[in-house]
Amino acid sequence: MKAPVQVEKWSPPNRPFLKLNVDAATDGKCGVSGVCMALRDEVGQLKFAAHQVIPGNPPVLAIEALAVLHGLKLCLQEGCRNVELESDAANVLFALNKSGLDLSIEGAIFDEVRMLMPEFEHLKWRKINRSCNQVAHTLARQALRATGWSFWKEAGPPWLEEVIDNDRIF
Repeated sequence: MKAPVQVEKWSPPNRPFLKLNVDAATDGKCGVSGVCMALRDEVGQLKFAAHQVIPGNPPVLAIEALAVLHGLKLCLQEGCRNVELESDAANVLFALNKSGLDLSIEGAIFDEVRMLMPEFEHLKWRKINRSCNQVAHTLARQALRATGWSFWKEAGPPWLEEVIDNDRIF
């Protein structure tokens, strides 16, 4: 008899942190990509969420790095300076921990993220499983069907609120 599989879920940040979850998605057939970000507090309440469609099929690493960059920029814009960033893109987080010259396509994005870091009081990140990143994953998939940039503050559309509510059961 097999033991039941325990699915990992989103976990709330500790005060004074807010948690930023980011993700990206691509649709090679349609030639679009999407980046997204969702910021929530210690009870799982949405502070903001956003997604953006990006035309073309840039490398996945570049799209995932753009999600981090745009998410951190929005945090600063909204006055959030204590942030725990979570992503399921381990390669992006690994690259951000490296120092030195990076001549890859994504190198300029990583450099821009590193330039933002001093603007935060506290910024930490960690890799998580997709099951812990459902809100961001759903936003990224929705971005593939959107046009342009969408931003929600304090509350999202019904389809997003449903995912947040399901995710908030800690």
